[in-house]
Amino acid sequence: MPAPGDNPGLDAETQAPIIIGISVAFLLAAAVTVLLRLYTRCILVRTYGFDDLLISFALVSIFLPVRLSHPPRSCLTHLYFNA
Repeated sequence: MPAPGDNPGLDAETQAPIIIGISVAFLLAAAVTVLLRLYTRCILVRTYGFDDLLISFALVSIFLPVRLSHPPRSCLTHLYFNA
């Protein structure tokens, strides 16, 4: 296997744009589905239940960046060097 940088043409062949495009498409499809459900339940039927509250929190949590496994370096330096 060639090392990175040996073949620029091979380095340009990456799957990242495809993966990002598919992820964004499914994210938008999920958001539209949840928003249509909430519109139907709140506006048309006028019944908002606990399950709708949970799905609302789930939709919001998708868009929040959460970095629990790899905290920022400044957080680690604060914990270890300023204690």
